[in-house]
Amino acid sequence: QPLSPVMRVLAAFRRTASDEAFHWRHAQVLFAAASAGLVLSPPARCYFEKKEDGTVDRLKKWSTVSWSLPPGREPGFHLSKVNPLLANHFQRLVGGAKPAQEGKRGPPILVPLCGKTVDMVYFAEQGYSVVGIEGVKRALVEFRRDQRSKVIGFAQGRVFGKDPQGKWKTCTDFQPATSFEGPRPGYAFKTGPSGLGYYADTPRLWSGLLTSSYGHQPIHVLEGDYFTVTKEMMAGFADIPQGEVEMAFDRGSLVAVPPSARDEYVKILQSLIKEGGRILAVVVDYDQEKMPNGPPFSVPLAEIKRLYPDHSWTVEVLETVDSDLPDSNPKFRGLVVKEHAILITKKVGATR
Repeated sequence: QPLSPVMRVLAAFRRTASDEAFHWRHAQVLFAAASAGLVLSPPARCYFEKKEDGTVDRLKKWSTVSWSLPPGREPGFHLSKVNPLLANHFQRLVGGAKPAQEGKRGPPILVPLCGKTVDMVYFAEQGYSVVGIEGVKRALVEFRRDQRSKVIGFAQGRVFGKDPQGKWKTCTDFQPATSFEGPRPGYAFKTGPSGLGYYADTPRLWSGLLTSSYGHQPIHVLEGDYFTVTKEMMAGFADIPQGEVEMAFDRGSLVAVPPSARDEYVKILQSLIKEGGRILAVVVDYDQEKMPNGPPFSVPLAEIKRLYPDHSWTVEVLETVDSDLPDSNPKFRGLVVKEHAILITKKVGATR
């Protein structure tokens, strides 16, 4: 028998409350709406928070919820082994990009929102250099701990910013101030080597080396807000000409971004890919209306094709498998969830 509007709202409330702290005032609004005969979805989780200075904090959600775990516990999205779909289709990702030759650095593979994925180690072991972007420091600290036997010297470096000539490099950006004048994005107010004032605090560069039969392959990770990354930053922190890469692996990234921010996320990723370059995306596909509170959010093939229009991109589904989300995540129990491996290639002359 179908549930009444009131019962549907109460069921949604119980589901959301079990996920994270849920304010009673939201429940009151939902109950009043249901009593009036309206059917509302549970409120979406707050991913991006507007700060007092008008800027947006896109990282708080991840650091205070997804990565706020007791020691020894892993986020649900983290895999302890190489992603099977990546292993199955790695050669399609790299295409004609050959691994490192004669001890040189291999072509770079970009891993947006990389967390502490072991896929970065896999890429370096295959002879490719790695460029990651991650906003949560704990993920990088744990990557260093977990991979200390393989990745040598992986450590947080200096702040990465613009020098007086406007080029991105490791530097200490300081803005003197005699007193606190309010928060400034990316800066910390303190007394430091240059005196009292605002010192740049983010983004920061982490770097290490993995040694394999292909020689020493660097793993560079920019600790900062992905949505602020530009080609100029890429060129500076990873020493990549024009700031563009030929290969990117997107697993757990696009599906983690709130749907309202997908276009912005993809626009940045598109700008970092060379013409002829490839993105191997691994996404989940399910009925979003039955489970509105991701992540991971459902990204069906139609959405991929909208984000990567065919006038500039080719989209090829390489493999579709049943996802283990219904077994591993109680929120998805009873849902049919598919996982797609999709190769997305940028056409020559692409405009977007």
